[in-house]
Amino acid sequence: MKNNLYVFFLFFITGLMSCSHHSGLYEHAEKIMSQHPDSVLTLLSTIQDVNDLSEKDRAMYYLLLTEAQNKTYVKPTSDSLITIAVEFFDKTEDWERKAKAWYYRGRINQDLGDDIIQNWVKLIDSVSNEEELDCFLSEVSGETLDSWKKKHKCYLEEIQKITFESSWKNYQMRSNLSNEIHWIDLYKPICNPLLEDLEDAVDQFDFIQDKIEFFKSIENYVFSTCMNISYRTVVVEINSLRISKRLIGNDKFDRYQYFLKELITDEDYLVAFYQKYPVLFELLTEKTIQICTYTKEILFNISNDYGQIVQQFNLDKIDFQKIKFSEGDTHNKGKTVCSLILGNRQLIYKPRTMEIDIALSSFSEDFYKCFGHKILFVPKTLTLNNHSYVEFIAPRECHTVDEVKDFYTNMGKLLAVLYLLGSRDFHGENIIFSGGIPYLIDNETILHTQEQMTNKDCFSEVMSFISESVYSIGILPTALYSENSGKAMEVGALNSGKERVSPFATHQLTNSGTDEIKVERVFKEVKSVPSTVFYKGNPVSCGRYITQVHKGFEIIYSLIMMNKNELFQMIRKYFGNVNVRHIYKNTNSYVQVLETSYHPELLQNKIDRDIYFIRLYDLIDRRNNEQKKLLQSEIKQLNPSHPLSSAQTVNHFTPLRSTSTLIGAVVLVISPVVYKIF
Repeated sequence: MKNNLYVFFLFFITGLMSCSHHSGLYEHAEKIMSQHPDSVLTLLSTIQDVNDLSEKDRAMYYLLLTEAQNKTYVKPTSDSLITIAVEFFDKTEDWERKAKAWYYRGRINQDLGDDIIQNWVKLIDSVSNEEELDCFLSEVSGETLDSWKKKHKCYLEEIQKITFESSWKNYQMRSNLSNEIHWIDLYKPICNPLLEDLEDAVDQFDFIQDKIEFFKSIENYVFSTCMNISYRTVVVEINSLRISKRLIGNDKFDRYQYFLKELITDEDYLVAFYQKYPVLFELLTEKTIQICTYTKEILFNISNDYGQIVQQFNLDKIDFQKIKFSEGDTHNKGKTVCSLILGNRQLIYKPRTMEIDIALSSFSEDFYKCFGHKILFVPKTLTLNNHSYVEFIAPRECHTVDEVKDFYTNMGKLLAVLYLLGSRDFHGENIIFSGGIPYLIDNETILHTQEQMTNKDCFSEVMSFISESVYSIGILPTALYSENSGKAMEVGALNSGKERVSPFATHQLTNSGTDEIKVERVFKEVKSVPSTVFYKGNPVSCGRYITQVHKGFEIIYSLIMMNKNELFQMIRKYFGNVNVRHIYKNTNSYVQVLETSYHPELLQNKIDRDIYFIRLYDLIDRRNNEQKKLLQSEIKQLNPSHPLSSAQTVNHFTPLRSTSTLIGAVVLVISPVVYKIF
């Protein structure tokens, strides 16, 4: 009886509104939607011809109809009706209804599923249809396609309405970054509360010389990181607003300023934007939390280690000015190698122990005592429980030709020792020249474990030969090649010294400052390799000093061959139980994967991004269990950390190389490559 009276009441108010505008009916429908969605359907059924409605009323009708049908479990057959609502509200200032329209179109697409499946099929090269996709996902993840579709649907069902902490408007920035990061207001609701909390923590540390300047460096890094993650999505949004005539202004410059000064300062718009891209909201929040947490960790560690730092690096005191982040690869939970600027001194902070560097220094000192040759140059290091401080080595050009010759002789000696240890990844980024001395600055891979090759074809045999030769170390002239572009650039520690062009296209914003802003792919110039020797202001090509490289190599390798047993015991003594890093793919591979994962189409539903990472299984031999285990670890850490695989040397020690392998490597690898390039 109560329901009948309610329906009668609905028809009564509908009759009163029949000759008037439909806004009153829609307002009432919105009020009763949460409690009586079935009654909303009844109310909407009184509208006889939807096509006679104005564009706005028709959009409202389809939005309310879709929401009511969803709440009453009516299965959709198409997204065409809600798309009409999406297209209309995209042209208005009604951010709440715009967000709702996008939300329900996403929900319908989850229910229909076809578009999602086709998108997933396109992501995976070895898959061409739904059946093959199901087999692939079942094999690599242990979950069927139906299971992944359900997760995709549940993500949108369970996601909460985007909300911001009320205090975000209270935070006063220390930096004026608006000239560098135009849409900085887009990130303030996320970053400001976390930065405010960090600022309170920073105030506790008296060794920070100028807290305002220090905090500016943190702000700069936080907002720059947010921009790097989101710029593609923002560019898509600006162009979408332009096309739908949503930006107001006389020209493309005025319309861009409208986006900056009106839209992204409007909290309702910001909510609608992040509701459309909830994965972006999660990534920016997570990344900002990581940076703030890591900054606190560094400060607390410096405070606790103060006395040891001062003593180890001969400092009177610590006048801490700022942190320069991203001085190396990103590791666990977004931690990265940093430069600590301490007045006129600089230290490198690494978020890991550096027992391997301590072992290298001890090994080198012992080698010098026994054989009279300095073979390894490692910066002064203080390693503690889970972090380390390293002396900063500034590049210094050679002052004399003899100093240049000393450098290349030392490089030859270094090549022999690294070959002995089975080292990898000692390209030009990991060796710094300082006069006649090559300093090793990243030694995690100095004792590299050898991956067993399962295939025995001709190509595999060639690759196996190269991996066992001196060429695999990274010191000799070598190039990083991109199949997509057909371009290559020098990366070897021994090189021509010329400036380079990256073989990998990177993104660059063009038409900046206008509503026609876009992202273009360009091949950027790169400075010469950091290990390049300079003499009188000019780079020196290694091709002119091959004799010195050979000389240094032969001296040390002869000592190795004559003292194998003694050296074997020394290696076991210093490296028997240290953790080392296994390089499974080059760092650039990980960078490319992460960069692409920030594509706007992968930021609307987290499961799409998960499938994107799972596609990496298509790039390995899935019959190889070791490769599968490594990839499982990589995928877990790629979101968002840099993948690491570690091993203990005690279980993976490689014995001394044979003379025949060495000679083959020198004759077949060094000479042709050097002379061909130079």
